[in-house]
Amino acid sequence: MNTGLNSYKKTIFSQWGEDGIIEEIFKRIGETNRLCVEFGAGDGFECSNVWHLIKDRGWNALLMEPDEARYEKWMALKKEAPRLEVLKTAVAPEGDASLESILERNGAPRSLDLLSIDIDGDDYHIFKDMKAFKPRVLIIEHNPTIPPEDSIVQAYGEKEPFGASARANLDLAHEKGYSLAAMTHTNCIFVRSDEFAKLGIEEPGLEEVFDRSGLSYVVSAYNGSLYLRGLRGKGQPAFGWIYRGFRVSFFWSRIHAFAFGLAFKAKISATLARRYGAIVAFYSGKRHTQP
Repeated sequence: MNTGLNSYKKTIFSQWGEDGIIEEIFKRIGETNRLCVEFGAGDGFECSNVWHLIKDRGWNALLMEPDEARYEKWMALKKEAPRLEVLKTAVAPEGDASLESILERNGAPRSLDLLSIDIDGDDYHIFKDMKAFKPRVLIIEHNPTIPPEDSIVQAYGEKEPFGASARANLDLAHEKGYSLAAMTHTNCIFVRSDEFAKLGIEEPGLEEVFDRSGLSYVVSAYNGSLYLRGLRGKGQPAFGWIYRGFRVSFFWSRIHAFAFGLAFKAKISATLARRYGAIVAFYSGKRHTQP
């Protein structure tokens, strides 16, 4: 099985081992302008894909963070990293707030070494709008609860965001001249195709590197009763924030991934209930479905 550079995962400040993968990529393709750009930058110490480069390797950085509290934490960190520039701004696909407009105003090179996109929503749309700038390495978040076979993207600015599937990110990356080097639980890591040969690997298949621990499954008995299988525990969806809303008799339209209808009156299988978690009642949320 070809797992790309997944074996180099190492967490220093990143969430899922991105630090080690990034380090290995630049060992192989080399550094040029040593500029990293990240928006949805967090607070530096938690889940940052770039703070290791900034703090420990002396990279220049341009970060964008609209949250006031997180912005102030980054400003405090500037004492440790004088080459760090922090902007208190959100990023949009178009207009003056577009990523490319912000990069232009701040003098970023078109072929910057690393771009990390992590805003829990419109990541795909930001990437899609990029035309002039071609980062050598690109990290973009995907929704790990969507199977790798499915290509789906939220509408821009959708009120109940879910981001994009890994398949959708991969298809867009291929269109834009990128190849997949590695994947963590929530991030696809791409290298520009004209640099990819320097890695000395073949591009892995998405299914080979996708972390399936974020997936949940609905199992059905023949009478229509439903059971939830999450890979992290009996009857527990993959993400804890879903689980907090799950242990009630009904979970409503907030969970759009499952649309198997109703099984209010079906008797529960004791065998399946021991293995999985029985769903007592289920509402499909059709009233919220777009035509």
